[in-house]
Amino acid sequence: MPYRSFGLFVAIFGAVFVVGLILLGFDLRRAAKTGPGWKRKLMAAGLVLLGAVGITPGCSQIGGVPGGVVVAGVDPDAPIPAGAALDETEQWQAVLDAWKAVVPLARTGKSSTVQREVADKKLEVAKKGITKLTESRLLSEAESQLLVSEADRLRGEMYRNPPTDCQITCYDMAFIPPAQVSMERLTKRLPLLKQMATDGKVQSAVLAKVVGSVEADMATLSSEEHLKYIPAEQHEQAVELRKSAEATLAEIKDLVEASNE
Repeated sequence: MPYRSFGLFVAIFGAVFVVGLILLGFDLRRAAKTGPGWKRKLMAAGLVLLGAVGITPGCSQIGGVPGGVVVAGVDPDAPIPAGAALDETEQWQAVLDAWKAVVPLARTGKSSTVQREVADKKLEVAKKGITKLTESRLLSEAESQLLVSEADRLRGEMYRNPPTDCQITCYDMAFIPPAQVSMERLTKRLPLLKQMATDGKVQSAVLAKVVGSVEADMATLSSEEHLKYIPAEQHEQAVELRKSAEATLAEIKDLVEASNE
């Protein structure tokens, strides 16, 4: 999609620009605070992209952050007892632990380098646990993919700003319309939601982990204020996508309610 592609191009070019400054020996902190606005925006986009792949140039030197964080937690490869329920497994506890760590950081967009390292390791363990639960048939393929997509969304939200211990503060990010992001995410998730509804088996614990972001995307696509920032020819597609998601989610909620009776 054009806006998304342009934002990605700016971020990649910005990352190359930042790496070039580092190789030439420039002070990133000073460079981010001086010069024309386009340069600061380009650096902002590049630094966030580098941060999203685990590279935070200048931050560890500024904040004295130690590397090699080790996170104590459950073993995602632990055997699953026969007949165990989802919430009785170590793997599901790893999912809960990861969400507990990442959700607050994703909501605020504020986290230190160490907090990100810890959260990344917890998400890695959670994903391994999700795979194990899927192999053991305690999660369906659709539930598994939805949980992984939500983990990736949370990580992206956590990384949307530079780490708080990186003292480069003039960030003015390239604008990507929220409606564009919501359309892309719902387009990928809707087939999974429909599969869950078709299977007729939905676990409330799984739904609770993803329903908030699905409803937030539907709300975004209900807003004329957000829709005006995407091409007019995509408005009808956005409305149809939202309506389909609303109907499917309502069906899923009915299934969960019926299973709890």
